Amino acid sequence: MARVENSVYKEMEEYPPILQARHIQELLNVCEAVAYQVMHHADCPTIKMGKRMVVPRDDFWEFIMDHRGKSLW
Repeated sequence: MARVENSVYKEMEEYPPILQARHIQELLNVCEAVAYQVMHHADCPTIKMGKRMVVPRDDFWEFIMDHRGKSLW
C-alpha cells in the first residue's frame, strides 16, 4: 500500500496498469529523483518509449518483492 497526500493508503490494484514515476514515488514514499533511480535499476522492468519511462504495475510489484532486504539505491 502507498501513502497519498490525504494520508489514505491505496492498494496496489488501485494504481493504473502502467506506472509512471509519480506512482512509484507514491508507492515507495520517496522523492522523484529516487523514483527515477529505481526505474533505472538494471532489474527494474522499465519500458522506455522515447524519453518517457513507464513500468507495468504487476511486474513492478514482482520486482519489489524480489528485492526485499536488498538496497535499490
